[in-house]
Amino acid sequence: MTRVAKMVGVMMVVWSCFQTAAAQQYVGGKVTWDGLNDSAKRGYVLGAFDAGQTLYQGSLVNQYVMDIGQCVLDMQLSAHQLVEIVESEYSDLSKWDESANALLQSGLRKVCLGHMNRARAARGDKPIE
Repeated sequence: MTRVAKMVGVMMVVWSCFQTAAAQQYVGGKVTWDGLNDSAKRGYVLGAFDAGQTLYQGSLVNQYVMDIGQCVLDMQLSAHQLVEIVESEYSDLSKWDESANALLQSGLRKVCLGHMNRARAARGDKPIE
């Protein structure tokens, strides 16, 4: 595993650990997620995304978080599309016990990886694997 891959792994763990307890417990799995109406789902993903963007200002994961945020802005992802990311992640049966927040973050990484690596290359940084 490369140094960059290890760093990304550490950043993802840090990111998911520091999300607010309320966000992690509110939607702790697919059954809870499925119980939300569309409006509640959109509100949840926007809140989870915003928390992820604001909690890490000045931290070690700041550049990674900024790259995710820039990707979402550049791609003009809507709340509806963020909900689709969570629901796509829940299509994997092994993830039904994971929080919607964790799946939003892992799904955004998948959606934004190419965008992030182009930004990293432009800065002269190594790509994320």
